[in-house]
Amino acid sequence: MASILNVDQINNAAGTSALSFSSAGIVTPSNPVLFHIYMNANTGLADNTGTVLPLQAAEYATHSFHDTTNNRITVPSGHSGYLFLSWNVRIDTINGDNNAAYLRKNGSVIVEQNKYYTSAAAESISFAGSRVVSYTAGDYFDLYCFQDNPTSSTRNAIAGAGNTFISGFKIG
Repeated sequence: MASILNVDQINNAAGTSALSFSSAGIVTPSNPVLFHIYMNANTGLADNTGTVLPLQAAEYATHSFHDTTNNRITVPSGHSGYLFLSWNVRIDTINGDNNAAYLRKNGSVIVEQNKYYTSAAAESISFAGSRVVSYTAGDYFDLYCFQDNPTSSTRNAIAGAGNTFISGFKIG
């Protein structure tokens, strides 16, 4: 025998909405953890040096996940679980450049990408990825970049909501 529950909304014990259901069957949490935090000014990358990329702006950031003091994602108190993160770093490059970008949790690398650029033309290249991560209050996530080039020149990490960012949402 099948049981059917016909509701538009489920509330928690305090009476506030926890989930809602559309007529199409889409389940929506009432107060989801969501963020898209990005670098809003180009950042110089000195030769043969690692640089933390400042994520100064937020397209959206619920629950105070955007740490505007340190320009990164910091998990606020009362939060823990699993996040789905996607990230991108876009940098200027030219022939002979050795480049790397990292997604870090609490200063430790959790995703690393390396590219050795061999084209003669100056271009921008992107590092991108996604990952499910566990988190607890106080954890932080940031982007770190390294570049080394034959002319010892400074390169730029490119700003913009679609260029250098971390996006995420809670999945559990």
